[in-house]
Parts: sequence; structure tokens; C-alpha cells
Amino acid sequence: MALREHIQNHTPYDVEYRLRRKSGEYRWFHAVGLAKWDANGRAIRMAGSISDITERKINEKRLLLQYSVTQVLSEAENLNDALVSIVRIICNGLDWRYGGIWQANIEMNQLQFMVAWHDEKSEIRHFVQNRKAMIFSPGKGAPGRAWSTRKPVWSADITKESWFIQVADAMNANLISGFCFPMMLQNTVFGVMEFFSRNIEQPDENLLQMMATIGPQVSQFIQKMHIEGELRLSEAHKSAILNSASDGIITVTEKGGIVSFNLRTEKMFGYSDRELKDKNINDLIPGLTERTPEIVNKLPVEFVGVQKDGNNFPAELTVSGTKMNEKNILVIIVRDITERKKVEKLKNEFISVVSHELRTPLTSIRGSLGLVLGGVVGSFSEKAKNLLEIANNNCERLLHLINDILDIEKIESGKMNFNIE
Repeated sequence: MALREHIQNHTPYDVEYRLRRKSGEYRWFHAVGLAKWDANGRAIRMAGSISDITERKINEKRLLLQYSVTQVLSEAENLNDALVSIVRIICNGLDWRYGGIWQANIEMNQLQFMVAWHDEKSEIRHFVQNRKAMIFSPGKGAPGRAWSTRKPVWSADITKESWFIQVADAMNANLISGFCFPMMLQNTVFGVMEFFSRNIEQPDENLLQMMATIGPQVSQFIQKMHIEGELRLSEAHKSAILNSASDGIITVTEKGGIVSFNLRTEKMFGYSDRELKDKNINDLIPGLTERTPEIVNKLPVEFVGVQKDGNNFPAELTVSGTKMNEKNILVIIVRDITERKKVEKLKNEFISVVSHELRTPLTSIRGSLGLVLGGVVGSFSEKAKNLLEIANNNCERLLHLINDILDIEKIESGKMNFNIE
């Protein structure tokens, strides 16, 4: 096509193309030329040159491959999707059919399958399915050998290797060459990457050096994603614990800016998550920051909480000081004591009833019974005397009981004076 256009239209003849050699290897060439035309405009001869640019094309492709892998690692949010993309990029960049990643489980002393990518040819699916089910111990198969020796394993024809496990599957999938290399992380084999090709591929030192650069990057990425996953799980556990608490838990700056809060805080004050983030703690509990120095790390104190709709409610606060990222932070536990106040009111009303409605008439009854028993109204039978004494004793017991109740109330309210001798 390029030659025809050059001859017919006199356009520059400058093309790159590849040819497949007898061995199955592809080589890239760069051809440039210029035709010589006669007076009638017919091409009578052509001069030019052809050069082998295979190495240049390979280097360009591998540079692009490395860039693409780095881009995936920097932008990825999902571990599995990122690893599949990396394997796919490498396979497409090298024109290999299959790639997979195995992670070393040190405790179980085995390599466990993580992800794989392969082309869409149907004959390879059985190979992949069986591959995923495998577990490699040190020295077993290509991955196990790369793990135990800490060196790459390359075979131009895996079907002739005694250590290769899936010879029949590989032959059915038209896989010929393969290589594995250890993914290092801080001088430890973190895992193994493997790739298989339909062509005969001789060991390529430049390719292995490139993979030795990619391997640690992938290992660090996997480790980072595992750590981030554990942190997210830990934060989820903490959040679940905080959100299940019956008290509001709020962290604020020294000036009262709200840093964080649990779900109970939202319900207690009637604000949404976004609204609370824009609030100051004094909007919720007026006057708190002014009294912070006197109540921090002390016993609980009572304040008045103000809800979004303007309603007030009694609150009991426990304020603790701590540091977060080298900054002083206050942790405030807010307990809605509305129900407690209602109970206290009912108890006070009961104490009032006991004090005024029961003790006063009982005192009169006891006094009257004492006078009767003292003979003020004259003599009476022995049987009547026994009944009066029973009534008088019961009055005394009731009065003692009422006095005990009142004494307990005085103790709880701090109104009881003790003289310790």
C-alpha cells in the first residue's frame, strides 16, 4: 500500500512493519526509499534501505508498558481490578497469552492464587481453570521454583520441562514458552508473577530486568492495599462501636470546632452529618468552652443541650483531653438525662408525700396511742391493751421506715451531716 502510494502519488516511502521468521519470532523493520521516474512519469527504479528496528520497537513498547503499569498503580482503588489490569497490560505489551499473580503465604508455606488474565481463545480456558485451583509449595512448579530460588525461571518450551506440572493442559492451550519471576519486597519474596506465550521465546535479560523493576512496585501496591483494607475494617469496627453507643460522643478542638461525632449525637441534637460538621460545640452546649478548664478530666457535670429545633434538654457531660496529630483535642461524652430528671422529679414528689402526707398523721396517731396506753382516757381490758400496743408498735416501725427513706434522700442530695467520733 505504502509503495503503491509512493509510486502513484510521489508521497514519501517511509514505513515500519514486522515479519515472522521461520522460528516463529517476529522482527520489526524500517524501510525508506525513493523511486526514479522517467519523462513519462513511470517508475523505472527505486533506491532505499531497510533496517532491523526490533530492539527499538521492543524498548519503546516496554517503556510504554512500564508507564501504563505505574499509572494503574497510582490511580487504582480496587486491588483485584488493578492487578488484572497490570497483568493484561504486560501480556498485551509482550504479546503473551496468559499472566497470573501468586501471593506467598508464609504461615502456610505456600503460594496462593490471586488473579489472572488471558486472551479470549477458548482452548486456554481449561488451562486457566486448572491453574487457579493449584497451590504451590517452595520448589513446586515454575512459581514454586522462582519462590524458593528467589530467581527468575524461564523456559523456551515448557512442555519439555520435567518440573512443569500442566504439560498436557499447556499443549492443548498452545502454550510453549513461559517465565516466572519473584516479586521482592524488602529482600523478601512477596509473591510470584508468571506469563506464558504461544511462541518460542528465548530468555530475555532486558525483559527480566524490567520485570525486576515492576515486581517490587506491584508488591508494595498489594501490601499498601492490604494495609488500607485493614485500616478501613478497623475504622468500620470503631465506627460500629461508637454508633452503637447510647451516649453522644464528640471530639472538638480547643476552640470548640467539631472534629467528629457518632450517630447518637446526630439523633440527640437533630442535625444531619453535614450540618454538625459546620457547627461549634457551643451551638449545641452553650458555654461549654468557657468552663472547659474547670471540668476537663473531672467528674460528670450537667449542662443544657440545645437541639436544632430550639428545644432544650438536660445533659450530663464527661470531658476528657487528649492529643491527635500533635493537637489538643477534647473528647466529650454527652448523656441525655431527660428521663433521669423525670424519675428524680417523681422521687421528690414521693418524698414530699412521705414527709408531709404520711409522717405527720402517723406522728399524731402514735402520740394518741401513747396517751391512751398511758391511761389518760382511763382503764381498759387486757385484750384492748394488747391491741393498742400492737398498733403503737406498728406506728413506730412505719415512722422508722419513713425516717430511713428521708435519711437516704438526704445522703443522696448531700444534705446529711455526719459527726464522726
